[in-house]
Amino acid sequence: FGDRVCRLLWRLVPKRWLSEALGFLFRIPLPRVLRLPLLGLFSRRQGIDVSEAEQPLGAYRSVHDLFVRRLCPGARPCSPDPLAVCAPADGRVVETGLAEQGRVMSAKGHDFSLAELLADREAARLLEGGPYHITYLSPADYHRVHAPVGGRIVGWHHVPGSLFSVNQANLRREPGLFARNERLVVLIDGDDSGPCA
Repeated sequence: FGDRVCRLLWRLVPKRWLSEALGFLFRIPLPRVLRLPLLGLFSRRQGIDVSEAEQPLGAYRSVHDLFVRRLCPGARPCSPDPLAVCAPADGRVVETGLAEQGRVMSAKGHDFSLAELLADREAARLLEGGPYHITYLSPADYHRVHAPVGGRIVGWHHVPGSLFSVNQANLRREPGLFARNERLVVLIDGDDSGPCA
C-alpha cells in the first residue's frame, strides 16, 4: 500500500516546477558572512567531501556553486592507457552489462530499449552489443560529467522527459525511469574505442 501511494504522489508532484524553484533558491548568492556556516551545514548534511573542492568552502557564492564545484587537480586521475574507459562521473554504480538485442537492463530487473534511452535508432544500432554503465549521483557527489574515452564529439541532442529523482525507491517504482527522464545524449567517436554515448 505505501509504495503505491508514494508512486501516485510522485507522479502528481509538479516536478519541473519544484526543480526550477529549488534551482532558483540554490542560485541565490549568500551574504559573505553566511557562506561558511550555511555551506558547511549543507555539505555536512549531504556528505560532501569539501577537501577535494578546488576552492575553499567560503569562496562559493551559492549552494548551486558548491553543488557543481570543480575538484582539485589530480583528484580524479584517469589511466593513461588509450584503450581505458574512465568513469564519466562520481557516484555509485547501479548496473553494468552489455546492450543485447537492443535492450539495456536497469536496476531491479526493469529493462528498456537502447533506442529509447538514446532517442536515436542509428546510434542504438552502432552501440548494439557494447557495454553500458549506469551511475547514480547522489547530492554528495561531484556533479560534472566527463567523456569516458578520448575522441571527437560527433553529435548531441536534448531529450525532454520527466524529472524523477533517480534513487533506489524510484528505480523500483518507475520501470524504465532512465529512458523516461530528461537527459542530454552526447555521441562520441572514440579514438581507439569506437562509438560511445
